[in-house]
Amino acid sequence: GGDALVARAGAVVGRVVAERLDRVYGTRVVVVVGSGLNGADGRVAGQYLADRGAKVDYVTLPITRIDRADVVIDAVVGIGVNRPLVMPVVPDDALVVAIDIPSGIDPDTGEIRGEPLVADVTVAMGALKYAHVLEPSAHYCGEVVVATLDIPAPLTCAMVEDDDLADVIRTQRDD
Repeated sequence: GGDALVARAGAVVGRVVAERLDRVYGTRVVVVVGSGLNGADGRVAGQYLADRGAKVDYVTLPITRIDRADVVIDAVVGIGVNRPLVMPVVPDDALVVAIDIPSGIDPDTGEIRGEPLVADVTVAMGALKYAHVLEPSAHYCGEVVVATLDIPAPLTCAMVEDDDLADVIRTQRDD
């Protein structure tokens, strides 16, 4: 069900953030939330980190700047983008984590709609989307971590990995 998927997704995002920090306790986390499931995932991730001692604030758009944060979680829209979005300016040294895809990027085409954040890490829910691997949108995704959420895939599905294409593609990311 939807609640179980939100709980799993948020917990995965929380763990991905925690793994990239020296310590969670006392870390300043700002979660930029939307009203849909992506925002719900962000709230669960924020609670996961708060339970471990992080100081978590939730903000909504429009906000133009986030002045103090060690971590910024983009939980505005994810794959449901339907209009240009302007994300806030964030501190240069903040770890930026996007849930599913940076908000403002069309997951199917990679089209940039507005001014998305450039994520250090994007936690892709269920599977990779085209925008995770196509330029210019892949640049905004940073490191992509796929969270399967324990959703079983039919036997007819398979993931193509780098090793499968080693003899076929060139070595530059945007080739």
